Amino acid sequence: MRGSMVENIALMAHKEGTCNSTPLATGWVDTAQLGICMAVLMMDNMANETIDFKVQQSAAANGSSPKDLKAATQLAASATANDYGAVKITFRPEELDVSNGFRYVNATAVTGNTVGGTAAVSILATARYSAVSSVEPVTVLQTKL
Repeated sequence: MRGSMVENIALMAHKEGTCNSTPLATGWVDTAQLGICMAVLMMDNMANETIDFKVQQSAAANGSSPKDLKAATQLAASATANDYGAVKITFRPEELDVSNGFRYVNATAVTGNTVGGTAAVSILATARYSAVSSVEPVTVLQTKL
């Protein structure tokens, strides 16, 4: 379907690895040219631990002095309920504390103990003013429509 919303979604940041008591976090994304944004946590087989997922905002590109923008409701510790699940948080750049210069975001996942499990955290977005390809910093190896 040409011209669909799917064609207009950019992959802004991605991080995969072990999500445990050490946060699994994307890099910082500049939202100045973005429209609708979505942070996604995708989980593999997770340990019996609580899981927290949030989007943070910062006024600096390196993420110094971050503060929370939005957080998902904590997932309760479960030996099976969180396995192979996903959590998503949607937001718009207008929700950031722009009056204090906040325009950078990242997504962070952490568990309540040290075991955790394999997970991936991503930020996807639409471009506000230009073509998606002009704002997409992640190297996309293939797009199939």
